[in-house]
Amino acid sequence: MKPCCRPVLQNRRWSRMLLSVLLCVSSLFCWSATAQEVSSEARFAPPAGMAPVPRGQDVLVLSQGSKVGYRVMEVSTIDEWGRRTTTDVAVWYPTEDQEGPFVYGYGRNTIRTRLAQNGTVAPGRYPLVVFSHGATGSGLTSAFLTETLARHGFIVAAVDHTDEVFLARIRPDATPQRKRGQAVRALAYAAKVRNKWLGDDAVASRPKISYRPAQIRATIDLLVNASRDRSSPFAGRLDTEHIGVMGHSFGAWTTMVVAGTVQRYADPRVDAAIALSPAVNGTVFSAEEVANIRVPFLLMFGSTEVTQGRGNDRKHFYDHLPGPKYMVEIEGAVHTTFSGGIRQEHPTLEGYLTQDVNRAAITRYAIAFMRYHLKGDGAAHQQLTIRGSGVTNYLYEE
Repeated sequence: MKPCCRPVLQNRRWSRMLLSVLLCVSSLFCWSATAQEVSSEARFAPPAGMAPVPRGQDVLVLSQGSKVGYRVMEVSTIDEWGRRTTTDVAVWYPTEDQEGPFVYGYGRNTIRTRLAQNGTVAPGRYPLVVFSHGATGSGLTSAFLTETLARHGFIVAAVDHTDEVFLARIRPDATPQRKRGQAVRALAYAAKVRNKWLGDDAVASRPKISYRPAQIRATIDLLVNASRDRSSPFAGRLDTEHIGVMGHSFGAWTTMVVAGTVQRYADPRVDAAIALSPAVNGTVFSAEEVANIRVPFLLMFGSTEVTQGRGNDRKHFYDHLPGPKYMVEIEGAVHTTFSGGIRQEHPTLEGYLTQDVNRAAITRYAIAFMRYHLKGDGAAHQQLTIRGSGVTNYLYEE
């Protein structure tokens, strides 16, 4: 082999190995609750007296909206063990400034977009939505969703959780170098999250992973305080009475905790919440804990997760939520469809929305849900009353 060919071959081997790990992670996080698979039809059968959600033409147009500003902030917090952590928070927001080329970095992979980096916040007051990423991810690993949500009138903040293992970070210089064994460590970490912290030892493990809800609460504090600080670029721009949280996988657990399942870690300022492909088993949260969520709640997961043995979200979560509540099955989606960037998929953020029916559906319903429940947008509510493109099954009660 020619020496000059070795780096290219090594990169390809790394990419293949990382892809294999991510596919394994996807299968790991299917959290089967029982040995017997429950079909989608059974999960989404409407209660007595209710008709199925009709198919309809999508109302929400993702390409519309404002220009987006972007900046990186720092957040510090102390968890219940007295441990202080400081980490980065990516913040997207409406702006009137000119956008320019920008690149989200995920190690050697990138996603191109257009943003007004460190731009001014557009006049007005905007609800806050805080995002929590999944295991091995970063605050940028659902940028197709967080950036687009900002285009539709929100300030969106995504924290880099200080997990033991991660494959990317918000700041490119903080992303770990790819080393031999890193992919194996990522897989082992994902297995620990799945089998222990969100599995058999879910309740006992809560103090161990309480840094995650603590960092979400601290991020809310950060932006609320910035809105009250006359010297801050966010001074007077945050609608502090309307705050949402959302997260994927490990971040979905974090979201459910902050939204109220575990009162010890909940934040009463939260007004709406979205869980993207959360852990589904009989130990992660009790029925009584799920019933503690007193805010509008949206559950999403992929149709292929069901065929891979995903637990019954309706049995464990949906039926116990007081409501308003929504449960959406995304056509053809796997567990990792709710993130993006770590794998080489679309070179531009626009591609995630125009060439990817899965990601477009996820983004469309997340925006519609937040616009309706945090902004009272009647037009957005129309999207929540139909089963649009990219959605195989849908159930809701208001």
